Amino acid sequence: MIRLLARVWLAGALLASSAAALACTCGPVDSRDLDDLAARNAYVALVRVSAVELVRESALRDFLGDTPSSARLYGTPYQTGGAVARYVLVEQIKGKALTGIPRLEYELATGCTRGVAPGDFLLLFWDQPGTVLKPSACESRIVNLGAYLGFDHLLLAGLRENVASGRPMHPCDLDSGPPSDDATCIERRRQSEALDRALGNP
Repeated sequence: MIRLLARVWLAGALLASSAAALACTCGPVDSRDLDDLAARNAYVALVRVSAVELVRESALRDFLGDTPSSARLYGTPYQTGGAVARYVLVEQIKGKALTGIPRLEYELATGCTRGVAPGDFLLLFWDQPGTVLKPSACESRIVNLGAYLGFDHLLLAGLRENVASGRPMHPCDLDSGPPSDDATCIERRRQSEALDRALGNP
């Protein structure tokens, strides 16, 4: 009996993992290299998330495409819903005018969602006004730098220079470059953090 229950549990776990994998199937993901993203998009901005809000129940039809029968936005346990991330502009890196700033919205509790949290610094890349960006494993135009920019000063300087003059970015700042535990990349992070301390940032 115990062996039978174990087999049933294993089959259920495999089905659940298969469903999660299928939920994240989105074909080849576009390049996440910052220089390539900057070249392909008219706007680049550094923003900081100030809040993440659940969408109102009345907005679920427009947000999800239909009204879930068991939607409970504030229930326990949480079942279905969506969220909108609010953010403030820190720096416009590319684009003469910030028109049609992207909206960040996503469905919660899905296998593909990569949530953002208040305090996170994000690099956003977009081309058309009114773009909706959804933080997920399939979205390359949102790069989450985390809540601390100390390690990213040199990366941001390289991105600015790349946008301004086309100068190649440092390989350690690109996803296609060396791994983050490469000795050169570790030293670069140390240099960036030292620069952050020299600027008087905590």
